[in-house]
Amino acid sequence: MKSAIIALTEYPDYEKYDKTTNSCDEMGRFRDKSIRNNDICPMIRHNEKYLDTIYKYYPKDLDLGDQEYQESAEYIAFLKLKERCASDTGLFDNLCRVIAEERKVNVAERINFSYIAQFYLLERIGYAKLDSCTFIISGMEKVYSVYLRSGLTKVTTLEGIRSQGELDLINDIIKHINRIYPDYVPFDMDFYHTRVPGIMSSGRYNDQSTYFECLLSNTIY
Repeated sequence: MKSAIIALTEYPDYEKYDKTTNSCDEMGRFRDKSIRNNDICPMIRHNEKYLDTIYKYYPKDLDLGDQEYQESAEYIAFLKLKERCASDTGLFDNLCRVIAEERKVNVAERINFSYIAQFYLLERIGYAKLDSCTFIISGMEKVYSVYLRSGLTKVTTLEGIRSQGELDLINDIIKHINRIYPDYVPFDMDFYHTRVPGIMSSGRYNDQSTYFECLLSNTIY
């Protein structure tokens, strides 16, 4: 079984660009307003494999409410993907059952274009009072994500793992994912904040969607 265990150093400190010397901000948007922000900023590194997958399901340079968006081949493929996910839940149901039995918790499932599950911890972890765990298996790409969140402070481990207790819990869930989804790997967190060129966000005005939002979930549960 291949190893995909996360370490405390897994999540990097994201580079902040000097506004006085660089043409792009930390989100990859051009500071020069004469340049369209749907263009790729040369200073931002992109994942070509992820982009190839995303552009199969999200039409570029269109808003979700546009009729052209709704009629696009990419959006039709997206809807078919959601149907496949809804009808093919066997592996994910098994994963949730194993975790629920081992941890003695109730695991709530959500099926969209990804398989999403969440359970509440029996006791809070760390200074951030983390009280829930969410794990997501992408329906588009063979990637997954596991993170902890606090309903009180809204802090998540997506920005970084801060304690050994957080690390141990996340790696325990990953071990189960590795057994049931042996071909899947963790989502590359180097691209967590990176915007996808040409794909508009459905939840933020005049902004682009991130790789995480396109491949895994546009909501942090």
